[in-house]
Amino acid sequence: MNRKIVEFWKTMKEKTLFIRVTVAGILFALGFWGVLFPQYLFTGDCVKICGGDGQEGAEEESADENLYRGIGTAKPEQIEVKIGILEWAKR
Repeated sequence: MNRKIVEFWKTMKEKTLFIRVTVAGILFALGFWGVLFPQYLFTGDCVKICGGDGQEGAEEESADENLYRGIGTAKPEQIEVKIGILEWAKR
């Protein structure tokens, strides 16, 4: 009986390790995707670039303006990030 319990916990430990490695691999792949294709990570729905006084669209935008480059050149106080779950929690 004691040996069966030890074998059971050994099997569970191996399965848990497999699950942890799998989850870590998926998270790594998603992070790598965000590095390769940041234009799909930052969309106009989740990020706004505001002017220095907090007004949206204070800077003149052209039709071919890249949002990722705009985020890269904006000052930290000009970037407003909208997170859906936080917006829902505020209600």
